[in-house]
Amino acid sequence: MGKELIYFCTHSYGGIKTQSINQVIALSKLGVKIHFICPKDWNDYILKKPSKMIYGLIPKKSEKIKNKFFNKIFIAYKILYDHYFLFRYIGRSKINYVIFGSFSEILAPIWVPFFKLKIKNNVKFAVVPLDPIRDRIIGPNKWLHYKLVDLAYSIYSEIYLHSKVNLPINKTSLKQRINIIEHGPLIYPEYPNGRAETRKQLGLNDNDRILLSFGFIRDSKNINLIIKALTYFNNLHLLIVGSEAPKGQIQSSEYKILAQKLGLQNRVHWFVEFVEDFKVRKFFDASDYVICAYWKNFVSESGLPNITAPLKKPILVSCGDSALGDKVEKYSLGYRVGPDSTEEIVKGINYLLKDNLIGKWDKYLEDCTFEKNAEVVINSLFDNQDSIN
Repeated sequence: MGKELIYFCTHSYGGIKTQSINQVIALSKLGVKIHFICPKDWNDYILKKPSKMIYGLIPKKSEKIKNKFFNKIFIAYKILYDHYFLFRYIGRSKINYVIFGSFSEILAPIWVPFFKLKIKNNVKFAVVPLDPIRDRIIGPNKWLHYKLVDLAYSIYSEIYLHSKVNLPINKTSLKQRINIIEHGPLIYPEYPNGRAETRKQLGLNDNDRILLSFGFIRDSKNINLIIKALTYFNNLHLLIVGSEAPKGQIQSSEYKILAQKLGLQNRVHWFVEFVEDFKVRKFFDASDYVICAYWKNFVSESGLPNITAPLKKPILVSCGDSALGDKVEKYSLGYRVGPDSTEEIVKGINYLLKDNLIGKWDKYLEDCTFEKNAEVVINSLFDNQDSIN
């Protein structure tokens, strides 16, 4: 019998969307029929038949609802609606294999019992948690938070990670297996004249050096330390591109005040916005280097090296023990420095400015592919298909 699965993708933009669609395209090329459940505002990357696109989930807003209470209501409603939609689709389709394209513990006590009913009917669940260590506390205390994380993980027989980490989960009645998969390169469409257009917009010429910080403006990216590191250089500009930080974290306005206090207001440039796929290359082409200076406790994957490597653009990273740092070191995609240190960032920038990096770009593109990712998924997810069917 042919291999068939449901892929549950709750995002129509951002890293989860990009990782998910690349993974399912690779799976479909290897002969798996995909039922791709996605938000109603999904507008690109259409899977070829016999795979199916199911536009049934509530679109996730690219910007939060300003009223905090109503924003929480919307998030809760979306989560419950989306999970119920999946629950019903499993019943109608009678497909026994389901992959979640992301992980969330929010409202797990409500939706987990429904999927445990499906497990009793031989449905096998898998998940690709891009942020497997849930160290951002949601709820009144740590104990409850980690209980929710443990409960949410309890339905997954197969867990697909990009590097080995100690997941905060306890034993369940399921035989849970950790599988290491590659996060393949992320190829975005060309943006004509992106370098010249962006530099003209910033009042810079082609000889000015630009360091790019791309993605959500979160505290964990140490943007304050990057700005401070800029004081050690005379002709280096910092370009910060991405959506505003969640409430409770440092906002872009506060970073701007820091830059002004340090006399850097003319060398720190901002595009505080959600960046659609067609505009991604605009900022990467405009920049000479990329930086991703995470905290020490960051042990997850980042999509940035998967964007920079195909472009042969050096990246400076800091993080904990994670696939992000390991990949950069193994393939010389840039430089890895110690986390949470302005001095380390300065040292790394000096490495970048020497322009003598010999990256193993072709080796990276050969080794780290979504095709290899899909092979691992197929071999693990369907290993007992015959006994079930």
